Amino acid sequence: FTTALKACQTIDHVTTVARQMSQGIGPMEALAMLEQLLTGENELIFSFVMSQYLVATAQFEAADERLRRLDELVSADAPLRIGMDKMLAMVKYQTGDYANSRIAYERVLQRNPDDVGALNNAAFLMGDLLGQPEEALVLARRAHELDPRNSEVLDTLGWIEHLNGDSRDAARTLRRSMDHGRTAANCLHLARVLHAVDPIEHHDEVMDL
Repeated sequence: FTTALKACQTIDHVTTVARQMSQGIGPMEALAMLEQLLTGENELIFSFVMSQYLVATAQFEAADERLRRLDELVSADAPLRIGMDKMLAMVKYQTGDYANSRIAYERVLQRNPDDVGALNNAAFLMGDLLGQPEEALVLARRAHELDPRNSEVLDTLGWIEHLNGDSRDAARTLRRSMDHGRTAANCLHLARVLHAVDPIEHHDEVMDL
């Protein structure tokens, strides 16, 4: 593995070798080997792949620390920036730093305004956790325009509609979300919306969700 890693020139190459290492010797041992082989020349690529591994294994505090160091190496217009900001947004969300998660999503959307995942995640973050439902609705509607049959996008849109006080439209949107794939999230959101609309009228439906 050491020889293969030293020969890697791109993130894809390192990711491929690291995946094989993880399967062969375990993910923690693979991370340790990457750390041992980290040099000034390969730090950017290796640190990016190590951050991906830390996120994938839910080691969000360690990923946050790694990404903070990586942030100093990656310029605003570097090709790696958008991928790094997506990871950073997820890590900040998972560690409860919602304000900086939003900032990272904003940087992603500056580079790619039609990134459906970033639009959807930023909308939920802003509406549900940052108390900005009106701003969130703009993002949720844009994500829906781009991907109108996406269950997660419809779920977010419905929930944000509810947070904006439009619970009847929200219920219709959430039912469409469930038509494209029932999830714990859209079932929970629909139950809460129906209860808000009329807990007596929708009692049986809420209990079935």
